[in-house]
Amino acid sequence: MRPVRKAFTFLSHCLFYGLATYFMLGHTVYGLDTAGRLLLLSGIFLVVVYGLFNHILRSYGNIFSRLLAREAMLFGFPLSLAALLLQIGSGGGALIFSLTVFSLAAWSFFAWRFRENRKRYEKQGAGPVPVDTCIKIPAAIVRPGDAIGTGGAMAKLLRQGVAHTECVIPWQGKLMLFSSWFEEGAFLNEVERILRPNPKYPNYLLQRRPPLNEEQIELMEYVVRAMREQNLQYRERLTRQRERMPGWLKNYLDKKFPVTGYDWLGRYTGRRAPDRWTCNVAYLEVMRRSCVDVVRLGHGAAGLRTGWLDFPNTEDLRGDPALHLVRNAELPALMADGPPRVNLNPDIPDFEAQVAALMAESINIFDRAKARN
Repeated sequence: MRPVRKAFTFLSHCLFYGLATYFMLGHTVYGLDTAGRLLLLSGIFLVVVYGLFNHILRSYGNIFSRLLAREAMLFGFPLSLAALLLQIGSGGGALIFSLTVFSLAAWSFFAWRFRENRKRYEKQGAGPVPVDTCIKIPAAIVRPGDAIGTGGAMAKLLRQGVAHTECVIPWQGKLMLFSSWFEEGAFLNEVERILRPNPKYPNYLLQRRPPLNEEQIELMEYVVRAMREQNLQYRERLTRQRERMPGWLKNYLDKKFPVTGYDWLGRYTGRRAPDRWTCNVAYLEVMRRSCVDVVRLGHGAAGLRTGWLDFPNTEDLRGDPALHLVRNAELPALMADGPPRVNLNPDIPDFEAQVAALMAESINIFDRAKARN
């Protein structure tokens, strides 16, 4: 559904701005007068917002959904109003007049619903999160495979409540967090350090339901070891490449795109590289390599699976039906239940063969790294 939604939005924008340019050059279609042309342009965005009506309201926390809704209202309502005024002034046909009245009513209803939907959210940190979201997460309720969304520099830039993702993993007998940071690349962190309450940087927990099974949990540690080794090899290779560059070019790249193991290009394009990642792609990569079915991000421009111009966003992870946003009302029950039972019946084709192959590959990479060090 996500690639279809992206393609629909992309092609609708191409149609709107293409027709607007065509009309500004003095052309028309189907003999429409000025009011009819304005109404047609308004109708394109009207189709977009009602075609994506539920998605726009449900993903209000995502900056791109809010921008889409506000862009549509910014153009659509004035265009419909201008068409109506032209019709009244010129005494045009009843059909165009009726359609302009209908479009104004439709825009008014959408604006009302969009405004009412804001009441379901509250500002935490730099942007909105759903009301009653648990932003003070007890470390006792996290488990392998969960995603923790956090605030920070990216959240402030995007005006979202959260914009950074941490993956909960098992590590040497305890739970740790794994992600990709601007400063460190593939990086491990203590659960308590990230979950420390801070009103400026709220957190929320996307809990995986049903939980991972024992084989997947065991595999995750080997997967993360392999990913850290891959990231280390990438940093070493890129460092050697930059040493051979002219001094001015090396200094410029080191300032703008330091060699930390973070995927600077993927931050803007949404691509999936094999050995460096953004925080969201790192989470998805850990899950995929651990034989966990996850939401697919990074379809690219127009939903054509190019991996370009598709900005990965922590809020997009809420589109995964297996990830549940934990609310305050659920905390007493979650704390009382203790660690959840592990699901021992994975419904994944060739699951055991995938686990064996991935574990063998990860162990080999880890052993080679250990021998080299």
